Amino acid sequence: MSIHDVYDALMKTAGDVRHLVVTGGEPLLWRRELLPLLSLVKARDFFVEVETNGTLRPSELVKYVDEFNVSPKLSNSGVSVRLRINELAIRDFVTSGKAVFKFVVDKSGDINEVLWFINKFDIPRDKVYLMSQCTTREECIAKDEVLPSPWP
Repeated sequence: MSIHDVYDALMKTAGDVRHLVVTGGEPLLWRRELLPLLSLVKARDFFVEVETNGTLRPSELVKYVDEFNVSPKLSNSGVSVRLRINELAIRDFVTSGKAVFKFVVDKSGDINEVLWFINKFDIPRDKVYLMSQCTTREECIAKDEVLPSPWP
């Protein structure tokens, strides 16, 4: 689809809603295409969120995005550190002032890794969310009760 086809379909579907969440795979792989689309959408007073793993720099998208939902992968993901952490990208998101960070935690040791991110990149604690790695409601409740908080 062309960018204008996507925009037209979005406008037909949106009705009175003016909140767009762009999610993946990894949306920032499509930065070049997103720029003109989000420019059109912002001209219609949309609130725009983009969900990303934080491995690609946001570049000019910062101008059109109201909030980046950044979910860096921790070592519990099994992905090598070389593929899951781009320090320049993480710093860009933090300095944009438009990012919240969500970390998926599986065991108490993951909290130390979250604290490493917070301290290394100076992420404001009120911009950090933790989510238990789980697949059922019961599993989520059980993990939420035993995982320690990273905040003293």
